[in-house]
Amino acid sequence: MSHLTESQLHSLLSGALPAQENQALLEHALACDDCAALLWQANEQLPAIAPPLGLEAHVLERAHARPRQETLRSYTLRVCAAMAAALVLLFSGVFQKLAQLDLPQINQNIQTQITELIDYAKEGLHFEPKPK
Repeated sequence: MSHLTESQLHSLLSGALPAQENQALLEHALACDDCAALLWQANEQLPAIAPPLGLEAHVLERAHARPRQETLRSYTLRVCAAMAAALVLLFSGVFQKLAQLDLPQINQNIQTQITELIDYAKEGLHFEPKPK
């Protein structure tokens, strides 16, 4: 294949070529240093694509447009739900049942079981829980 012509270069950069021809020209540019340099220079001279007019203002407006009422309403709803859950727990007697638990005895039982497991592991025996 010969070197890229000005019209091929323009068509390539504008995206006006069919896919097969586009691929063939790009493969040639990869293999040919002169065409690669020409393609690089032409690409550097292309103007940057500007965003649509008003895009920045639209984005900023949307970012600041979140209604404060919606945020306040959401927060209030979460606080009310938490308070309702606390009241349900309070009146269901969960806290009274927790106060009645013998936590030191439960802690002692857990420590005893852990110690037994460690002892069995050290002895290399198969551990089977003791029947209650």
